[in-house]
Amino acid sequence: MISHDAREKRMQLYHERQIASLSRTHASEEEVDDALKLAQDNGLSRFSVEFRLDDEADYAPGRWVLQSGLGAAFESYVSALREMDKVRWGNNPIGGLTDQHHKTLDGVVAAAQVLAGLGWPVNWQQNVQTVLEVSEYGLRGGRLVDRFSELPERVTLSEELLLLGTVTFHRQDRSADGVAAPFKSAVLSAENRARYGNTPLYLRNADESLPARFRYSSHWMQGTSGTSHRFAI
Repeated sequence: MISHDAREKRMQLYHERQIASLSRTHASEEEVDDALKLAQDNGLSRFSVEFRLDDEADYAPGRWVLQSGLGAAFESYVSALREMDKVRWGNNPIGGLTDQHHKTLDGVVAAAQVLAGLGWPVNWQQNVQTVLEVSEYGLRGGRLVDRFSELPERVTLSEELLLLGTVTFHRQDRSADGVAAPFKSAVLSAENRARYGNTPLYLRNADESLPARFRYSSHWMQGTSGTSHRFAI
Protein backbone atom coordinates (compact mmCIF):
# COMPACT_ATOMS: atom_id res chain seq x y z
CA MET A 1 0.00 0.00 0.00
CA ILE A 2 1.49 3.33 -1.05
CA SER A 3 1.38 6.01 1.65
CA HIS A 4 -0.33 9.33 1.00
CA ASP A 5 3.00 11.26 1.12
CA ALA A 6 4.69 8.80 -1.25
CA ARG A 7 1.79 9.05 -3.68
CA GLU A 8 1.86 12.85 -3.56
CA LYS A 9 5.61 12.82 -4.26
CA ARG A 10 5.10 10.36 -7.13
CA MET A 11 2.39 12.56 -8.67
CA GLN A 12 4.61 15.64 -8.36
CA LEU A 13 7.38 13.79 -10.17
CA TYR A 14 4.91 12.71 -12.86
CA HIS A 15 3.82 16.30 -13.49
CA GLU A 16 7.43 17.51 -13.59
CA ARG A 17 8.16 14.91 -16.26
CA GLN A 18 5.12 15.98 -18.24
CA ILE A 19 6.33 19.59 -18.18
CA ALA A 20 9.74 18.42 -19.46
CA SER A 21 8.01 16.43 -22.19
CA LEU A 22 5.94 19.44 -23.25
CA SER A 23 9.13 21.52 -23.39
CA ARG A 24 10.72 19.01 -25.75
CA THR A 25 7.58 18.98 -27.86
CA HIS A 26 7.55 22.78 -28.05
CA ALA A 27 11.22 22.84 -29.13
CA SER A 28 10.49 20.26 -31.82
CA GLU A 29 7.42 22.08 -33.11
CA GLU A 30 9.30 25.35 -33.46
CA GLU A 31 11.96 23.74 -35.64
CA VAL A 32 9.82 21.45 -37.80
CA ASP A 33 6.61 23.44 -38.20
CA ASP A 34 7.67 25.01 -41.51
CA ALA A 35 8.84 21.64 -42.82
CA LEU A 36 5.50 20.01 -41.90
CA LYS A 37 3.56 22.75 -43.66
CA LEU A 38 5.64 22.25 -46.77
CA ALA A 39 5.20 18.46 -46.66
CA GLN A 40 1.41 18.85 -46.46
CA ASP A 41 1.16 21.49 -49.17
CA ASN A 42 -1.26 20.44 -51.92
CA GLY A 43 1.20 21.65 -54.53
CA LEU A 44 3.82 19.11 -53.49
CA SER A 45 3.70 15.74 -55.21
CA ARG A 46 3.76 12.75 -52.84
CA PHE A 47 3.29 9.10 -53.70
CA SER A 48 2.54 8.13 -50.09
CA VAL A 49 -1.06 8.22 -48.86
CA GLU A 50 -1.82 10.01 -45.59
CA PHE A 51 -5.04 9.15 -43.76
CA ARG A 52 -6.44 12.05 -41.75
CA LEU A 53 -8.99 10.66 -39.32
CA ASP A 54 -12.23 12.40 -38.44
CA ASP A 55 -12.75 12.47 -34.67
CA GLU A 56 -16.52 12.29 -35.16
CA ALA A 57 -16.46 9.25 -37.44
CA ASP A 58 -17.03 5.67 -36.28
CA TYR A 59 -14.25 3.38 -37.45
CA ALA A 60 -15.52 0.26 -35.67
CA PRO A 61 -14.89 -2.96 -37.63
CA GLY A 62 -17.88 -4.20 -39.62
CA ARG A 63 -19.01 -1.02 -41.34
CA TRP A 64 -16.92 -1.74 -44.41
CA VAL A 65 -19.08 -3.44 -47.06
CA LEU A 66 -16.50 -6.08 -47.91
CA GLN A 67 -15.38 -8.44 -45.16
CA SER A 68 -11.80 -8.48 -46.40
CA GLY A 69 -9.38 -6.21 -48.18
CA LEU A 70 -7.91 -2.75 -47.54
CA GLY A 71 -11.03 -1.13 -46.09
CA ALA A 72 -11.59 -3.84 -43.47
CA ALA A 73 -7.88 -3.86 -42.61
CA PHE A 74 -7.90 -0.08 -42.16
CA GLU A 75 -10.96 -0.25 -39.90
CA SER A 76 -9.29 -2.94 -37.79
CA TYR A 77 -6.13 -0.88 -37.47
CA VAL A 78 -7.90 2.28 -36.31
CA SER A 79 -10.07 0.22 -33.97
CA ALA A 80 -6.92 -1.29 -32.43
CA LEU A 81 -5.45 2.19 -31.90
CA ARG A 82 -8.64 3.39 -30.24
CA GLU A 83 -8.71 0.33 -28.00
CA MET A 84 -5.16 1.10 -26.92
CA ASP A 85 -6.19 4.70 -26.24
CA LYS A 86 -9.10 3.51 -24.07
CA VAL A 87 -6.77 1.32 -22.03
CA ARG A 88 -4.35 4.22 -21.63
CA TRP A 89 -7.04 6.55 -20.27
CA GLY A 90 -8.71 3.78 -18.28
CA ASN A 91 -5.61 3.20 -16.15
CA ASN A 92 -3.75 5.37 -13.65
CA PRO A 93 -0.85 7.10 -15.45
CA ILE A 94 1.51 6.15 -12.60
CA GLY A 95 0.00 2.73 -11.91
CA GLY A 96 2.45 0.77 -14.03
CA LEU A 97 2.08 -1.31 -17.16
CA THR A 98 -0.61 -3.98 -17.21
CA ASP A 99 -1.38 -6.99 -19.38
CA GLN A 100 -4.00 -4.80 -21.10
CA HIS A 101 -1.35 -2.34 -22.23
CA HIS A 102 0.75 -5.06 -23.82
CA LYS A 103 -2.28 -6.81 -25.34
CA THR A 104 -3.55 -3.67 -27.05
CA LEU A 105 -0.09 -2.87 -28.44
CA ASP A 106 0.06 -6.40 -29.86
CA GLY A 107 -3.33 -5.70 -31.49
CA VAL A 108 -2.02 -2.52 -33.13
CA VAL A 109 1.11 -4.27 -34.42
CA ALA A 110 -0.91 -7.21 -35.77
CA ALA A 111 -3.33 -4.88 -37.58
CA ALA A 112 -0.39 -2.89 -38.99
CA GLN A 113 1.17 -6.10 -40.29
CA VAL A 114 -2.06 -6.96 -42.13
CA LEU A 115 -2.00 -3.57 -43.85
CA ALA A 116 1.67 -4.00 -44.69
CA GLY A 117 0.86 -7.39 -46.20
CA LEU A 118 -1.67 -5.68 -48.47
CA GLY A 119 1.01 -3.27 -49.63
CA TRP A 120 0.00 -0.38 -47.34
CA PRO A 121 2.54 -0.13 -44.51
CA VAL A 122 1.53 2.36 -41.83
CA ASN A 123 3.59 4.42 -39.40
CA TRP A 124 2.28 2.53 -36.37
CA GLN A 125 5.14 3.65 -34.12
CA GLN A 126 4.19 7.30 -34.64
CA ASN A 127 0.53 6.50 -34.05
CA VAL A 128 1.35 4.66 -30.83
CA GLN A 129 3.44 7.64 -29.70
CA THR A 130 0.29 9.75 -29.88
CA VAL A 131 -1.50 7.35 -27.55
CA LEU A 132 1.48 7.28 -25.15
CA GLU A 133 2.07 11.03 -25.24
CA VAL A 134 0.83 11.79 -21.72
CA SER A 135 1.89 8.51 -20.14
CA GLU A 136 5.14 7.34 -18.57
CA TYR A 137 5.49 4.50 -21.07
CA GLY A 138 7.39 4.30 -24.32
CA LEU A 139 8.60 1.94 -27.04
CA ARG A 140 11.87 0.09 -26.81
CA GLY A 141 12.60 -2.80 -29.12
CA GLY A 142 8.97 -2.91 -30.26
CA ARG A 143 7.70 -3.39 -26.70
CA LEU A 144 6.19 -1.12 -24.07
CA VAL A 145 8.48 -0.18 -21.19
CA ASP A 146 8.51 2.39 -18.40
CA ARG A 147 10.45 5.41 -19.62
CA PHE A 148 11.92 6.19 -16.20
CA SER A 149 12.77 2.88 -14.51
CA GLU A 150 15.36 0.16 -15.11
CA LEU A 151 17.24 2.39 -17.54
CA PRO A 152 19.98 0.64 -19.53
CA GLU A 153 23.54 1.90 -19.18
CA ARG A 154 23.89 2.34 -22.94
CA VAL A 155 21.43 3.28 -25.69
CA THR A 156 21.65 4.88 -29.12
CA LEU A 157 20.42 8.36 -29.95
CA SER A 158 17.59 7.04 -32.16
CA GLU A 159 16.48 4.46 -29.57
CA GLU A 160 16.21 6.99 -26.76
CA LEU A 161 14.32 9.53 -28.87
CA LEU A 162 11.83 6.84 -29.88
CA LEU A 163 11.35 5.87 -26.23
CA LEU A 164 10.66 9.49 -25.26
CA GLY A 165 8.45 10.10 -28.29
CA THR A 166 10.39 13.11 -29.54
CA VAL A 167 12.75 14.16 -32.32
CA THR A 168 14.62 16.76 -30.27
CA PHE A 169 18.08 16.18 -28.86
CA HIS A 170 20.79 18.59 -27.72
CA ARG A 171 24.32 19.23 -28.95
CA GLN A 172 27.20 20.90 -27.15
CA ASP A 173 30.29 22.13 -29.01
CA ARG A 174 33.72 22.59 -27.44
CA SER A 175 36.49 24.72 -28.90
CA ALA A 176 40.06 23.59 -29.40
CA ASP A 177 40.90 25.56 -26.23
CA GLY A 178 38.51 23.38 -24.24
CA VAL A 179 35.77 26.02 -23.82
CA ALA A 180 32.34 24.42 -23.99
CA ALA A 181 29.41 26.34 -25.48
CA PRO A 182 25.87 25.99 -24.08
CA PHE A 183 23.76 23.05 -25.26
CA LYS A 184 21.59 23.81 -28.29
CA SER A 185 18.52 21.86 -29.41
CA ALA A 186 18.58 19.96 -32.70
CA VAL A 187 16.12 17.84 -34.63
CA LEU A 188 16.71 14.27 -35.77
CA SER A 189 16.11 15.03 -39.44
CA ALA A 190 16.68 12.35 -42.05
CA GLU A 191 20.22 13.66 -42.50
CA ASN A 192 20.94 13.75 -38.77
CA ARG A 193 19.44 10.28 -38.32
CA ALA A 194 21.81 8.89 -40.94
CA ARG A 195 24.81 10.68 -39.41
CA TYR A 196 24.10 10.44 -35.68
CA GLY A 197 21.25 7.97 -35.12
CA ASN A 198 23.52 5.13 -34.00
CA THR A 199 25.65 7.30 -31.72
CA PRO A 200 26.03 5.56 -28.32
CA LEU A 201 24.66 7.46 -25.32
CA TYR A 202 25.55 6.59 -21.73
CA LEU A 203 23.56 6.98 -18.51
CA ARG A 204 24.69 10.15 -16.80
CA ASN A 205 25.21 8.63 -13.33
CA ALA A 206 27.43 11.12 -11.48
CA ASP A 207 28.52 13.29 -14.41
CA GLU A 208 28.63 16.75 -12.85
CA SER A 209 29.37 18.43 -16.19
CA LEU A 210 25.96 17.46 -17.56
CA PRO A 211 22.93 19.67 -16.74
CA ALA A 212 20.39 17.96 -14.51
CA ARG A 213 17.71 17.95 -17.23
CA PHE A 214 19.66 15.37 -19.25
CA ARG A 215 19.88 11.70 -18.36
CA TYR A 216 22.01 10.40 -21.25
CA SER A 217 24.99 11.84 -23.09
CA SER A 218 27.56 10.70 -25.61
CA HIS A 219 31.30 10.86 -25.13
CA TRP A 220 33.06 13.89 -26.55
CA MET A 221 33.64 13.27 -30.28
CA GLN A 222 36.43 14.88 -32.26
CA GLY A 223 35.56 17.44 -34.90
CA THR A 224 37.83 19.55 -37.08
CA SER A 225 40.81 21.68 -36.02
CA GLY A 226 40.83 20.32 -32.50
CA THR A 227 37.16 21.01 -31.77
CA SER A 228 34.79 18.42 -30.32
CA HIS A 229 31.11 17.92 -29.62
CA ARG A 230 28.71 15.69 -27.71
CA PHE A 231 25.00 14.92 -27.63
CA ALA A 232 22.60 14.74 -24.71
CA ILE A 233 18.97 13.84 -24.07
